[in-house]
Amino acid sequence: KMARWRRVRASRRQGWGEPAEEEKQILVDAARQMRETHKAGKIKAFLESCITTNEVVRPSFGETCYFQYPLKNPYSEDRVFVITFADPELHVVTSADEWRALNA
Repeated sequence: KMARWRRVRASRRQGWGEPAEEEKQILVDAARQMRETHKAGKIKAFLESCITTNEVVRPSFGETCYFQYPLKNPYSEDRVFVITFADPELHVVTSADEWRALNA
């Protein structure tokens, strides 16, 4: 296919006029294949950018910092989500008692 594609481009550069039906079909097929191979990656990147949030917290040295970030599941069924930290000392508060103490 690539050899035919090169011939089509070369014929256009040499001014041979309109490409034949076969050459037009080659161009259409190549465009369709390119679109299909890139479509999934572009959709995935777009969706990840919509559902990914980065928060930066910069406490002073030695300061204990507590912050809340509300999470809401936009789907009608249960979904799994991931919270990642660059600092191993950070953790998610999952205990209601600990949350009440920090929130007071």
